[in-house]
Amino acid sequence: MALTECDAAIELDPSCADAHNLRGIVLERLGRSGEAAEAHKKAIGLDPALDEAIRNLWELEREAGTRHELVTIASFTFPWMPTSPRAS
Repeated sequence: MALTECDAAIELDPSCADAHNLRGIVLERLGRSGEAAEAHKKAIGLDPALDEAIRNLWELEREAGTRHELVTIASFTFPWMPTSPRAS
């Protein structure tokens, strides 16, 4: 049901980064990590300042043991990331 709602929101407004991010959250909870990562990446592509999507992608990739360039770069920008040189 939640995934259907996200897909409907994206169909109405494909440029809505929040809808793509929420879709990623739903997909992750359904155990579809690869699709979840793609949804978070789409959200970040639409709104590079969407901290929640970056955080969600970082957590997803950390759990999977992968690191992508986007997340590595983002860690320098977002001090809340544990691997950021700016983290307190």
